[in-house]
Amino acid sequence: MKKSWKRPKSAIADDNHCESLLQQLMVIFPNGDPGYFRECLQYYESDHITRVTDKIFEMGGYYPMVTTCDPVKQLNHALRILATDLFPDCEVAYLRQRLLQYNHSHLEQVSDELLNEQARLPERLEYAKISRSDMFRSETYKSQAQTQLAIDYPQAWKSSIRAVLAENNWDYLNSYDQLREIGPGGLWIALRNFVKHWIIPGTGSSSSSNAASSSSHHGAAPQTSSFDPDFMEDMEALRRRHLCAQEMTDSELARQINEDEYTKENQLITCNCCYGDFAFEQLAFCSEGEHTFCHDCITHYISEGLFGQGSLRGAARIGCISVEGCQGSFSTEMLERILTSDIWSAYQHSLFEESIVRACRSVVRCAACSYCEVDESIRPLDDTKSRLSYVLTAAQLLLMVVVAVMCFLQNSIIPMLTTLVYCYTFAQWDLQADLEIVYGRIARARRGSIFRCQNQACAEMTCLQCNRVARGLHNCLERDQDGLRLYVEKAMADAVTRTV
Repeated sequence: MKKSWKRPKSAIADDNHCESLLQQLMVIFPNGDPGYFRECLQYYESDHITRVTDKIFEMGGYYPMVTTCDPVKQLNHALRILATDLFPDCEVAYLRQRLLQYNHSHLEQVSDELLNEQARLPERLEYAKISRSDMFRSETYKSQAQTQLAIDYPQAWKSSIRAVLAENNWDYLNSYDQLREIGPGGLWIALRNFVKHWIIPGTGSSSSSNAASSSSHHGAAPQTSSFDPDFMEDMEALRRRHLCAQEMTDSELARQINEDEYTKENQLITCNCCYGDFAFEQLAFCSEGEHTFCHDCITHYISEGLFGQGSLRGAARIGCISVEGCQGSFSTEMLERILTSDIWSAYQHSLFEESIVRACRSVVRCAACSYCEVDESIRPLDDTKSRLSYVLTAAQLLLMVVVAVMCFLQNSIIPMLTTLVYCYTFAQWDLQADLEIVYGRIARARRGSIFRCQNQACAEMTCLQCNRVARGLHNCLERDQDGLRLYVEKAMADAVTRTV
């Protein structure tokens, strides 16, 4: 039903009767949207089931369907489709605000409203991307997030916590980080907390107050069995973040203590690259065991080989970096332990790309990251050329035989010369180049010019012809045309300036 319809005065007043009719419609149209059927029932005075059924059949049998009964999941499903597929350049907060205006058929009604709008939609920087913090939150999540933040930051006002949550779309992690950046709040907050928690001696309640304060500072919260699943996932992500930070702090402290012990005992070992002194745990040895290098030198060497000169991209063996011509190498286990996660991931991606290229020639790459796929749109060109080579050889031999017979039978010299020139032209035909041109055209026609990256960290749509990020109706020469237009406008402005 359209939004412009007016609800008649004779709407169904009995809620029990309305629910009974709704159940009948749900049996006739399974997986239908109950909100849509409930609103449809209000437009008729009698024969509700028959009239609603006839109206749906008149529209081609279409009716809004839902995959879950949870209204929050329905809103998130509609928001994900709108933000990633239908309106990938529109602001997510704007789409979220529009979805809250309707009680049913959220995807259909918001799409129809946005398409009919004359004004320009607000744009966002990240094209066709939506994060977990942009989703809708249930009331249980909001309540538990507010309670937990009040425990995490007892010095903050509850009104401030609610304001920060509302600003961050009720996301617990973002609100936690923002409250941590805000800080305790100054002298007045400290005085308020002192007055609030100060207990007169002798009342006998100081122990209970201290226990309550201690439990709050240690993160006491309601029973975990009643937590919202999304909130539990955010709590686990925050716990992992704290553990990772604590692990890094402990590792740095242990390294410093170990280095001090080595320095005290005068047992430091010199690196053969930077000639600095390091502890034994901060060094790596080649497979020959003759040269030692610190972790920073190995990291810089591999980083330069991957992102700089590119000499180590796809190299299955990383040789020793000594200037003495050592034939040793660094083991994979050692490199995985020494290198950072991003450099190790880039090295693994380079090995994977090299293996794919060697195994199959037809590879489609993402222009925004290192993701690649095997192109299976058409048969590889190597198989086609191998099959046509036999046909081409047979055709050339047959043509030579025909030319020899025609030369023997012809008495005139002109037909003989014409036949010889035609044979020579056919022998000089570059079949491989023409096959590659045809192969490229067929491949572009079948797979298209836009490539959607399946890497979750990238998920960009890039053009396979210009290797640029595609936005909507992509034009490969758009930037060049804009550059030419700006050049002409600048030249015209300079000409006007000189005449003035």
